[in-house]
Amino acid sequence: MRKETLRVTTLGLFIMVAIASGYGQSLDPMHVKVPFQFTAAGETLPAGDYAIKALSASGKVAMIRNEDTSQAVLVLTNPAISAPSKNSRVVFHRYGNQYFLSSIWIAGDRTGSEVIKSRAERELEKGVSNRQMLSLVIYANR
Repeated sequence: MRKETLRVTTLGLFIMVAIASGYGQSLDPMHVKVPFQFTAAGETLPAGDYAIKALSASGKVAMIRNEDTSQAVLVLTNPAISAPSKNSRVVFHRYGNQYFLSSIWIAGDRTGSEVIKSRAERELEKGVSNRQMLSLVIYANR
């Protein structure tokens, strides 16, 4: 019961942040095919086709939605800077057989969105060396 209350409270907080940081300024979604189960915002999502959409111009909140099941999660992000890429992409961190959404990059932009790490990912990260953590890039397919 307490876990469910916390989950509902967290979802409400995400929605409030999204509204406060740019109501009505949502951007076009990026579409990616993820070939493995992964974790985002503490939720395990199945392999499949996903639409990823910033919910504000600042990009501090993004929605990840499975296009087959309509399961969706909201993730909090921080801005990140990189050289502009020709293709939109998402990056995952892999620890053993567990994958975590790490960052979201839009083609042509220097700034991306780095997903705030969950408690579970931080715990896994403590127990591995840099050689045991892999970064995987998946490019947008549309």
